[in-house]
Amino acid sequence: MRAIFPDNEHKALDELVNNFMRASTDVFILCACTHAEVDLTSVSALKERFGPQARRIAQVACKLARVTKEEIMSTNFEVVLAQQSRPFDEKLMVNAFGAYGDSTGVVLCTTELGLQCTTRRDTKEVTEGLGETIECQTLLQPKVILDSVAEVLLQTGDQFTV
Repeated sequence: MRAIFPDNEHKALDELVNNFMRASTDVFILCACTHAEVDLTSVSALKERFGPQARRIAQVACKLARVTKEEIMSTNFEVVLAQQSRPFDEKLMVNAFGAYGDSTGVVLCTTELGLQCTTRRDTKEVTEGLGETIECQTLLQPKVILDSVAEVLLQTGDQFTV
């Protein structure tokens, strides 16, 4: 497919960089960040200053996705994040502030992505067309911040590092 439509990959990279720049601009605006050399509220200014670096990151991410999804046929690696407002489940995620208080409440946001590996196993049933064995393993759980973090911050003050 890539050989038939070679421009699609370049368009996808451009769109990924544009989305990254728009999202970064939104974050800078919400945080009221300013910088003397770069207008952080302008997508075009950010793209002019950081475009080449963002494009390299996007290229490496796409290459990694291609290797893990296309070149390894029996195994698929997927990035995992915890859905916002979902109740905390210690089997599926890690509380970033777990050492400072109870891990209760719902997820505010994911701070570190997790990694899941799904592998197709070749069994007799698969070769005879009777079924398929798929093994799913979480290699790294996503790290989250819970809505109870305010209570933890009030109790500990500035005495913690994540």
